[in-house]
Amino acid sequence: MDLFFSGISDIGKRRSSNQDSFKVKKYKCGAVLAVVCDGMGGARGGQIASRIAVDKFVESVDALMEPLKHVSKAPGQFQVAETLLEGVYNANSEVYSAAKRETEFSGMGTTLVASLVLGRFVYTVNVGDSRMYIADSDKIVQITHDHSYVQYLVDIGKMTPEEARSSKNKNIITRAVGTEKDVEPDIYLTEIKKDDSIDSSKIYVLLCTDGLTNHVSSKEVYETIMQSDDSGDNTEGIVAELIDSANRNGGSDNITAVLISL
Repeated sequence: MDLFFSGISDIGKRRSSNQDSFKVKKYKCGAVLAVVCDGMGGARGGQIASRIAVDKFVESVDALMEPLKHVSKAPGQFQVAETLLEGVYNANSEVYSAAKRETEFSGMGTTLVASLVLGRFVYTVNVGDSRMYIADSDKIVQITHDHSYVQYLVDIGKMTPEEARSSKNKNIITRAVGTEKDVEPDIYLTEIKKDDSIDSSKIYVLLCTDGLTNHVSSKEVYETIMQSDDSGDNTEGIVAELIDSANRNGGSDNITAVLISL
């Protein structure tokens, strides 16, 4: 399975600094890891929190993946999942400790969403309201579940998804990396079922911050992905168009998106 990927982080139209961070990399075994973080706690604090979280998370996953020569030799699902969770715990500890050392960074934190595409499986962890979607020729599906106040109200039936999208409280998150000593990430395992006999059968994994999803609906995201040229590596153009759409629709926050094409 050939994997292509691209990522862009944009300051948006109204912010004076970019507090988002991301990293996407391909291992020699063929697996691809992507992580996206949306920092908070003031301009400098948010930047530091998101960068620390990205670096510490990737460092943890590297320890498992770098020695791997081929995906067929990959560790079992439990070990991979444990590694991703450990990456979140390590990121949380590092951000929390940094906030405790420097009073100006007190309370800083970050969202985190990460996916590891390994063979026919996608392992995903998240904390906060940055999201992962999977899109194919039929539909787009949000795999992660937001840890936010409005999502909680939707879950208990006190708010509709449409009301949540326009709520003035939509930026309040209920979990974050680094704000507390302990963190509770969610983890997901998605099996990719692809018909290799169909050349045009593309599957996409999208990771993004709420700077994108606050301004571009999942329907619009899906249309942008599916209307693109289906041949070769088209991920950079798709990501650029998604960022442009968010900016055209207001660009009220930093915008980060990473797209992996399977």
